[in-house]
Amino acid sequence: MEDKLAIVARDIENNKLVGVGIGYVYSKATEATAGENIVDNYGEAMAPIMDCMMQLYEDAEKKESFDPKKMIVIDDVACLRGEKYASKAIGFLSGFLVEAISARHGYDKMITTIFNPIMQKRALAVGYRLICSVDLNEYTYKDEKVFLDLVANRLQGNLFRSKSLDKVKANVFFKTGRPEDLDK
Repeated sequence: MEDKLAIVARDIENNKLVGVGIGYVYSKATEATAGENIVDNYGEAMAPIMDCMMQLYEDAEKKESFDPKKMIVIDDVACLRGEKYASKAIGFLSGFLVEAISARHGYDKMITTIFNPIMQKRALAVGYRLICSVDLNEYTYKDEKVFLDLVANRLQGNLFRSKSLDKVKANVFFKTGRPEDLDK
Protein backbone atom coordinates (compact mmCIF):
# COMPACT_ATOMS: atom_id res chain seq x y z
CA MET A 1 0.00 0.00 0.00
CA GLU A 2 1.71 3.13 -1.21
CA ASP A 3 0.35 5.36 1.57
CA LYS A 4 1.19 2.82 4.29
CA LEU A 5 -2.33 2.95 5.71
CA ALA A 6 -2.94 -0.78 5.96
CA ILE A 7 -2.78 -3.56 8.52
CA VAL A 8 -2.71 -7.33 8.08
CA ALA A 9 -3.77 -9.68 10.89
CA ARG A 10 -2.22 -13.14 11.00
CA ASP A 11 -2.87 -16.18 13.16
CA ILE A 12 0.27 -16.59 15.28
CA GLU A 13 -0.11 -20.39 15.30
CA ASN A 14 -0.01 -20.92 11.54
CA ASN A 15 0.82 -17.50 10.06
CA LYS A 16 -2.48 -17.64 8.14
CA LEU A 17 -3.94 -14.31 7.00
CA VAL A 18 -7.08 -13.76 9.09
CA GLY A 19 -7.87 -10.07 8.67
CA VAL A 20 -7.06 -6.89 6.84
CA GLY A 21 -7.77 -3.19 7.13
CA ILE A 22 -6.95 -0.67 4.43
CA GLY A 23 -7.33 3.09 4.36
CA TYR A 24 -6.99 5.24 1.26
CA VAL A 25 -6.17 8.92 1.03
CA TYR A 26 -9.49 10.51 0.03
CA SER A 27 -8.22 12.29 -3.08
CA LYS A 28 -6.55 9.14 -4.41
CA ALA A 29 -9.57 6.95 -3.67
CA THR A 30 -11.99 9.27 -5.42
CA GLU A 31 -9.62 9.80 -8.34
CA ALA A 32 -9.39 6.04 -8.91
CA THR A 33 -13.13 5.56 -8.51
CA ALA A 34 -14.46 8.49 -10.51
CA GLY A 35 -14.88 9.14 -14.16
CA GLU A 36 -14.97 7.29 -17.40
CA ASN A 37 -12.37 4.70 -16.36
CA ILE A 38 -14.69 3.15 -13.78
CA VAL A 39 -15.40 0.07 -15.93
CA ASP A 40 -11.72 -0.30 -16.88
CA ASN A 41 -10.62 0.02 -13.26
CA TYR A 42 -13.26 -2.19 -11.61
CA GLY A 43 -15.07 -4.18 -14.31
CA GLU A 44 -18.66 -3.97 -15.49
CA ALA A 45 -20.08 -5.83 -12.47
CA MET A 46 -18.49 -3.50 -9.89
CA ALA A 47 -19.01 -0.26 -11.83
CA PRO A 48 -22.53 0.47 -10.45
CA ILE A 49 -21.32 -0.05 -6.86
CA MET A 50 -18.32 2.23 -7.38
CA ASP A 51 -20.53 4.82 -9.09
CA CYS A 52 -22.96 4.68 -6.16
CA MET A 53 -20.06 5.25 -3.77
CA MET A 54 -18.95 8.27 -5.81
CA GLN A 55 -22.46 9.72 -5.60
CA LEU A 56 -22.28 9.37 -1.82
CA TYR A 57 -18.84 10.99 -1.70
CA GLU A 58 -20.07 13.89 -3.85
CA ASP A 59 -22.95 14.41 -1.41
CA ALA A 60 -20.51 14.35 1.52
CA GLU A 61 -18.25 16.90 -0.18
CA LYS A 62 -21.13 19.40 -0.13
CA LYS A 63 -20.88 19.59 3.65
CA GLU A 64 -19.37 22.93 4.66
CA SER A 65 -16.74 21.46 6.97
CA PHE A 66 -15.65 18.66 4.63
CA ASP A 67 -11.84 18.71 4.30
CA PRO A 68 -10.55 16.11 1.82
CA LYS A 69 -6.91 16.87 2.71
CA LYS A 70 -7.35 15.33 6.16
CA MET A 71 -9.70 12.55 5.09
CA ILE A 72 -9.09 8.82 4.82
CA VAL A 73 -11.51 6.44 3.13
CA ILE A 74 -11.61 3.19 5.06
CA ASP A 75 -13.06 0.82 2.54
CA ASP A 76 -11.50 -2.60 2.94
CA VAL A 77 -11.90 -4.19 6.35
CA ALA A 78 -12.34 -7.93 6.36
CA CYS A 79 -11.79 -11.00 8.49
CA LEU A 80 -11.85 -14.72 7.95
CA ARG A 81 -14.97 -16.67 8.81
CA GLY A 82 -14.85 -19.76 10.92
CA GLU A 83 -15.27 -20.85 14.49
CA LYS A 84 -11.71 -20.04 15.48
CA TYR A 85 -11.99 -16.43 14.30
CA ALA A 86 -15.66 -15.69 14.99
CA SER A 87 -16.53 -13.04 17.57
CA LYS A 88 -12.93 -11.91 17.90
CA ALA A 89 -13.58 -8.44 16.40
CA ILE A 90 -10.69 -8.94 13.97
CA GLY A 91 -12.30 -6.71 11.34
CA PHE A 92 -13.06 -3.91 13.77
CA LEU A 93 -9.62 -4.12 15.38
CA SER A 94 -8.08 -3.91 11.92
CA GLY A 95 -10.18 -0.81 11.27
CA PHE A 96 -9.12 0.77 14.57
CA LEU A 97 -5.47 0.09 13.75
CA VAL A 98 -5.89 1.75 10.34
CA GLU A 99 -7.40 4.70 12.19
CA ALA A 100 -4.35 4.89 14.48
CA ILE A 101 -1.91 4.57 11.57
CA SER A 102 -3.80 7.28 9.69
CA ALA A 103 -3.62 9.62 12.70
CA ARG A 104 0.16 9.12 12.82
CA HIS A 105 0.27 10.25 9.19
CA GLY A 106 -1.64 13.45 10.03
CA TYR A 107 -5.16 12.46 9.02
CA ASP A 108 -7.93 13.14 11.50
CA LYS A 109 -11.11 12.14 9.69
CA MET A 110 -12.35 8.88 8.23
CA ILE A 111 -15.21 8.20 5.88
CA THR A 112 -16.64 4.85 4.83
CA THR A 113 -19.48 3.52 2.74
CA ILE A 114 -21.50 0.69 4.26
CA PHE A 115 -24.20 -1.30 2.47
CA ASN A 116 -24.72 -4.01 5.10
CA PRO A 117 -27.36 -2.96 7.70
CA ILE A 118 -25.67 -5.00 10.46
CA MET A 119 -22.34 -3.32 9.82
CA GLN A 120 -24.08 0.07 9.75
CA LYS A 121 -25.30 -0.53 13.31
CA ARG A 122 -21.85 -1.64 14.40
CA ALA A 123 -20.25 1.43 12.83
CA LEU A 124 -22.65 3.68 14.74
CA ALA A 125 -21.78 1.81 17.94
CA VAL A 126 -18.06 2.58 17.55
CA GLY A 127 -18.43 6.30 16.86
CA TYR A 128 -19.26 6.71 13.19
CA ARG A 129 -22.16 8.99 12.25
CA LEU A 130 -24.43 8.80 9.25
CA ILE A 131 -23.91 11.77 6.93
CA CYS A 132 -25.68 10.81 3.69
CA SER A 133 -27.58 7.97 2.05
CA VAL A 134 -28.66 6.69 -1.34
CA ASP A 135 -31.91 4.76 -1.70
CA LEU A 136 -30.93 1.64 -3.66
CA ASN A 137 -34.50 1.30 -4.94
CA GLU A 138 -34.12 4.64 -6.73
CA TYR A 139 -30.43 4.65 -7.63
CA THR A 140 -29.69 4.56 -11.37
CA TYR A 141 -26.55 3.66 -13.30
CA LYS A 142 -26.56 4.42 -17.03
CA ASP A 143 -30.28 5.28 -16.73
CA GLU A 144 -31.12 1.88 -15.25
CA LYS A 145 -32.20 0.98 -11.70
CA VAL A 146 -29.48 -1.63 -11.38
CA PHE A 147 -30.07 -2.69 -7.77
CA LEU A 148 -33.78 -3.56 -8.04
CA ASP A 149 -33.14 -7.27 -8.58
CA LEU A 150 -30.80 -7.35 -5.60
CA VAL A 151 -33.36 -5.61 -3.41
CA ALA A 152 -36.19 -7.89 -4.59
CA ASN A 153 -34.06 -10.99 -4.03
CA ARG A 154 -33.13 -10.00 -0.50
CA LEU A 155 -29.86 -8.37 -1.51
CA GLN A 156 -27.65 -11.20 -2.65
CA GLY A 157 -23.98 -10.60 -3.19
CA ASN A 158 -22.24 -7.76 -1.40
CA LEU A 159 -25.46 -6.11 -0.24
CA PHE A 160 -27.51 -7.42 2.63
CA ARG A 161 -31.23 -7.43 3.36
CA SER A 162 -32.72 -4.65 5.38
CA LYS A 163 -35.72 -5.22 7.65
CA SER A 164 -37.85 -3.29 5.19
CA LEU A 165 -37.14 -3.71 1.49
CA ASP A 166 -38.48 -0.25 0.75
CA LYS A 167 -35.82 1.28 2.99
CA VAL A 168 -32.69 -0.33 1.60
CA LYS A 169 -29.95 2.27 1.47
CA ALA A 170 -26.27 2.71 0.98
CA ASN A 171 -24.86 5.01 3.61
CA VAL A 172 -21.75 7.07 4.17
CA PHE A 173 -20.50 7.24 7.71
CA PHE A 174 -17.98 9.67 9.12
CA LYS A 175 -15.69 9.48 12.13
CA THR A 176 -13.75 12.23 13.84
CA GLY A 177 -12.86 13.28 17.36
CA ARG A 178 -15.06 16.36 17.03
CA PRO A 179 -18.82 15.70 16.97
CA GLU A 180 -19.59 19.09 15.43
CA ASP A 181 -17.78 18.17 12.19
CA LEU A 182 -19.95 17.58 9.14
CA ASP A 183 -23.16 18.63 10.87
CA LYS A 184 -23.40 21.46 8.37
